[in-house]
Amino acid sequence: MARASCLVILATFWSCSLAVGFGLYRGPAPTSPASFTAYEQWLGQKVIYGLDFMDSSSWTGLEGGSWQLDPWSKWVNASQNRYFVLSIPMLPQDTSSSSYIATLRNAAQGAYNSTWRTLGAKLVSYGLTDRIVLRIGWEFDLGQYSEGGGFSWSAIDDPQAWTQYWRVIVDVLRSYYPFKTMWNGSVGWTPFSKVGGTLSGVCWPGDSYVTYVAVDGYDRSWGNQKTYSLGQMQMGTWNPNTTYTASVTIDYQGALWNSTVNNNIGVEPKNGSSSWKMLVNPAQVIADRQSTWNQYQSNGDIRMQTLNQWVAFAKNHSKPLVIQEWGVWLDPNGGGDNAYYIQKMYEFVQNPQNNIAWESYFEVYAHDGDHHLFSESGTVPLSSSAAMFRSLWGSQSTTKSSTVSKSSSTLSASTSQNSTSGSSMPSSSIGVNVTHSLEQMSGCSILSVSAFSMASWMALWSSL
Repeated sequence: MARASCLVILATFWSCSLAVGFGLYRGPAPTSPASFTAYEQWLGQKVIYGLDFMDSSSWTGLEGGSWQLDPWSKWVNASQNRYFVLSIPMLPQDTSSSSYIATLRNAAQGAYNSTWRTLGAKLVSYGLTDRIVLRIGWEFDLGQYSEGGGFSWSAIDDPQAWTQYWRVIVDVLRSYYPFKTMWNGSVGWTPFSKVGGTLSGVCWPGDSYVTYVAVDGYDRSWGNQKTYSLGQMQMGTWNPNTTYTASVTIDYQGALWNSTVNNNIGVEPKNGSSSWKMLVNPAQVIADRQSTWNQYQSNGDIRMQTLNQWVAFAKNHSKPLVIQEWGVWLDPNGGGDNAYYIQKMYEFVQNPQNNIAWESYFEVYAHDGDHHLFSESGTVPLSSSAAMFRSLWGSQSTTKSSTVSKSSSTLSASTSQNSTSGSSMPSSSIGVNVTHSLEQMSGCSILSVSAFSMASWMALWSSL
């Protein structure tokens, strides 16, 4: 009988080890959780990881509010197959840029622990414990706050104080429950290279403090921005034999572009009038997209942090990697309606060598660019990207569900009485993805199962 139970677990292990969880952000509570239903129907895929951001306007906001915790608690607890990722600012966003370093250092000494005690107690009271992930101080490497960039909790000016403060927050919150935590940086160029780079470990809180390594990244490029961002926005048909107007200024999405004749971009009169239409060489657009993706994934310089570098860093610390924010980007520096980027991201997250626990699409029209692929009205400007996204992510839902359901019914019943907290961590990266697959199927927090390496499983099998 013991061997039979072990066989069920092993069968589940192998059938689900490649499953990557699907996450989504559709805006803030209280409306966001309810908005998932229409999206799931459109995509044909269930949202497993819901993302939201705490109110960063004041210290009181960082204590948690019922407007947010109540709807997310209801969403999580309505299904055994849901998790809530809560983005927690380390300092209020209105913290003065001239005094924030002093505030950060005081916080590292425990000056604001009462805030985190209040939050910890509230999370427990709302039943947000084993199926919540605390995303503390995300994108801390984006900009230097003292110079007007990034978030108020930027680590660049004092990485040592930032790291100590991160540990302080975790210690206080885990005194209420052994919560799962997320350490979340960025892909691409970062001024953090001046202190060694995010992945140098200068801001790593320590393996025992971190449950998940995560990274955010979007489809943007500054090196070839004209042809890249205009790739799907051309207003005409490119003709390599045409001589285009030498120079004209065009208002494109709020930005003035001075377009000159070359092999990549041209302009010509529109209907013989004084207005103009922008043309882009399609061959150059394809080349730009391939080049940009290659840099994004692996070919960065000292100032770049690539996806492959993040994969290596997570593996070195025996942590799963999460792509917590990603998306196409419609603005003058973004790739626009870029189905190629969608395809490459899908290949990356589904590659088992990368050990991606889940990915989370940023499904909003943000203040600095449009990412959304779905609208209840049925019309989106990023239609090619939306079609590619739907064909890739939507097509896997039926297969995944049917694969895991046949092998997990016994496991669900047996593990529900043996759930454990997210503070213990797996000893192998393989076990991590197994854990996520088992948790998603059974609705139980079973991170203790993932502590078994493959060798441990085989030893257990031999002993039965």
